[in-house]
Amino acid sequence: MSVEKLSPREKECLRLMLQAMRPKDIARATGLSLHTINGHLKSARRKLGTNDSLTAARIFGAHEAPPKIGGTSLSGSPPSLQAVEGNCTETTTEAGTRSPRSTYPFSTRERPRNSLSVRWRLLWPILLLGLVALGAGMLVSGAASLSMVFLALQG
Repeated sequence: MSVEKLSPREKECLRLMLQAMRPKDIARATGLSLHTINGHLKSARRKLGTNDSLTAARIFGAHEAPPKIGGTSLSGSPPSLQAVEGNCTETTTEAGTRSPRSTYPFSTRERPRNSLSVRWRLLWPILLLGLVALGAGMLVSGAASLSMVFLALQG
């Protein structure tokens, strides 16, 4: 792992990746082609010894961030990745850094990409299917009750 070997353009791409930008967004922001951005990210992953760009960005971010005392950085600026209370749990990555993990199946403004665990990816569709089945059962039951009342009033 060698953060010092990263080129300035690779560092720029990793910084933008930390701001939850996709390679396509990074290409637009820098005025470079998507192919060039993917090349920079691939080179950065190789130099940092990771298989995915987000992990490479987190490693770079952890190396670049000022040291923290008591949960706040020495520069006084807030951390770049903060968990939104109520919809995130903290997880530990391969690099040993902590990152928020969403428990909702959709993205939010704070978390443009979800990072659901396999357990939640399986659980959400089951929960939604159960709610749909419950709603359909209530609808059928209500219709049956109304038809019985209508028949009782007729006869």
